[in-house]
Amino acid sequence: MLRIPRRLAVAAVALAAVLAGCSDPDAGAAPEPSAQPVAQSPAPFDQTDVTFAAQLVSQHQQGVDLASSADSRAANAELKAWAKRFVETHEPEIAQASELLESWGQRPPEDPGLDGNRPGKVTDADVGGLTALSGTAYDKRFVELMVRHHEGVLDTASQENAAGKNPRARELAGKLSRSQQDEIAELRKLAV
Repeated sequence: MLRIPRRLAVAAVALAAVLAGCSDPDAGAAPEPSAQPVAQSPAPFDQTDVTFAAQLVSQHQQGVDLASSADSRAANAELKAWAKRFVETHEPEIAQASELLESWGQRPPEDPGLDGNRPGKVTDADVGGLTALSGTAYDKRFVELMVRHHEGVLDTASQENAAGKNPRARELAGKLSRSQQDEIAELRKLAV
């Protein structure tokens, strides 16, 4: 019988174990990445971004409030339809601007009348005068106030485009610059 020295036998067993480990495709492989997403640092923002988002919430809420009155007061059916589309389009933008503010640790404004002298602001007297009207007189005044309101949003978006840092806020401002101009053109056609 062939006698294998003890050291050689131990070395053979160790070599066999190493070789067995090499044949396992998962042995020594890097661990699978966890299913947990890696926390990303928040996108940069500055005071221009905060001011833009806060003014946008306030401006759009006031616009939605004005547009909501058109259904019962306007004479022009196209103007009523425009006002309904305005509400449907701008409520999600209010939510988007509010979400931006919250992501920056800021509170969205709750009352559009408490934001000082923002561009295009419709005063309480303007709102009171509008809601006292109906028919074609309402239609004419509604268009005047909404054009002023939209020009204010354009000014707010322009300031964000010029000096804002946050990519999402700048993207929203660019979108608004285009949509507000289109809406002003539509409003002016409805005023005729």
